Amino acid sequence: MTHLPFVLLPRDVRGGKCKIVYVMRNPKDVTVSMHHFLKGFTWSPQEGSILELGQQMIDGNVFCGPYWTHLQQFWEQRHKPHVFINTFEQMKKVTSVAHRVPRTASPS
Repeated sequence: MTHLPFVLLPRDVRGGKCKIVYVMRNPKDVTVSMHHFLKGFTWSPQEGSILELGQQMIDGNVFCGPYWTHLQQFWEQRHKPHVFINTFEQMKKVTSVAHRVPRTASPS
């Protein structure tokens, strides 16, 4: 698991030596999550309120690099057979449905 942008992944990974599962997330949720994550540090690469962090996300001025560039790099790889792209929200829906499906006894 990594948070690296596509261009910083090892050449073998980019080239298809292994599978890539990329999970996109709502930018608002990313901003809120990052804000709470960074509040836990005495020193943070991002200073200020959540509103300021939101503006920095929009402007692409966050310590982990521009959010939209990160998404775009993976999105451009979506047609490669070793790249699977999904959204966090879709994964939650599938998990929610899976919990409601009754389990059947295994065949004997």
